[in-house]
Amino acid sequence: MDKWQRIGLHLVYLVFFAVILIVGLRYQAYLYSKTKEYYDIVPFYRFRTFFFVAVGMLLALPHLIRTHFHSGSWSFDWLKLTVFGLPLFYAWIVPLLYITESAPSANLPFASFLLGGYFGTVVSTSFDTIIGVLLGYVIVNSVVKRKKS
Repeated sequence: MDKWQRIGLHLVYLVFFAVILIVGLRYQAYLYSKTKEYYDIVPFYRFRTFFFVAVGMLLALPHLIRTHFHSGSWSFDWLKLTVFGLPLFYAWIVPLLYITESAPSANLPFASFLLGGYFGTVVSTSFDTIIGVLLGYVIVNSVVKRKKS
């Protein structure tokens, strides 16, 4: 692939990513306005939580596409998924469980830390966003192709 094709593909990816991000953030703002109207935060928070995992997956998409063209068989990097993915998943799921009242999340380890007790509520939204993006990136980045020996 020559330089101009690569530049074109990067620009297409950039536009695609920007459109997804803009549409997603606008829909998030719409859900937030409905939260004020109906006093139900669960749809807004659920979308916000899953949307940023999807953003992280989109950020790792070029890696998955490059990996697709390598020879070998598909596999998971279980070490990366375990060491990075499990703690990120835990940090991602605890606030969602708390908001949806699906589990007694107040009794879970580090719950007050993950729910904003340590950082405060303003920083907590940034923390949730970062955790979601990292989780999505790690999930997709853990898919690898192993060379056959």
